[in-house]
Amino acid sequence: MSEATKGRTALTTMAISICIALSATGCKVQVGSNVEPGAMAATGAETWVIDGKTYSIRSTYYLVLHPGEQLQYTIEYLISDPHLLDGLNDERAAQIAMPLMKHAWKQRLFERPAVTSATSGALKPSLIGVAITYREGVRSRGFRVQRSIDQIAAQN
Repeated sequence: MSEATKGRTALTTMAISICIALSATGCKVQVGSNVEPGAMAATGAETWVIDGKTYSIRSTYYLVLHPGEQLQYTIEYLISDPHLLDGLNDERAAQIAMPLMKHAWKQRLFERPAVTSATSGALKPSLIGVAITYREGVRSRGFRVQRSIDQIAAQN
């Protein structure tokens, strides 16, 4: 066997091993500053302008939430004022996040061809979530809020 053939064989073996390892461990994607098991990246950093207001979006991604394997389209919204998080509750977070949720709904940003679950088959997004996040250096803190696509549609 020639050196070139040995090299190709070793490369092929390594590629197959990587594919097997990735399929066995599932999807783990770096999103924002956290590694979320089951997160599937959709977009990177973007700036959204909604009704004249500018929103800094760090990333968007899909999460499979358990139990029930619901698929959530998630928007990671970066805020510049940490005091916005003070005393934040679900109701207030939903008010802050709703323009982003409505934008994602109106523009159909949450749609994707398919996410297939080993146990449930094809999953379609049923939730839109927003991670309201403040970053300070490498640290971040925030608040997550979600609403069903039906709830968001009812507000339009």
